[in-house]
Amino acid sequence: LELLLILFTGFRLLRQMFLGMQMVLNSLHATYMFVTNVKESSSWYSKILDIPLAIDDDNFGLIKIGENELCFHLADDKSPVTTGGSVSYWHVNDLLDVVDLFVENGGVIYRGPIEIPENDEGICQIKDPFGNVIGIQGKYRKNGN
Repeated sequence: LELLLILFTGFRLLRQMFLGMQMVLNSLHATYMFVTNVKESSSWYSKILDIPLAIDDDNFGLIKIGENELCFHLADDKSPVTTGGSVSYWHVNDLLDVVDLFVENGGVIYRGPIEIPENDEGICQIKDPFGNVIGIQGKYRKNGN
């Protein structure tokens, strides 16, 4: 039995070395925002991001951002509008410029901006006018630098 266990473990290690390790999660595909009004919420994001809606429906909205999707779905008992839980962070070129853009359009700073000194970036969470939180991360300049 021990010999079989050693052989099986060795086979798994060889397979991982030569075939590549199989990952459980490959990449983030979509972020869902649960909202009370899909049209209003998806249109707001479409305007700010200057990206047309790929799907514009009363019950579902979708914006394609590169290979990712920002989706809007009607909130319900299982997925209510909330500021708690997971927050997806979208990478941007200039954190403070994007924070200003969201705030000028009715968003509210929910957390941050917080500097990440190790990579000259920062993060910030913005609460949209519909009660959801979106995270942004990017180049962080202090005092206008």
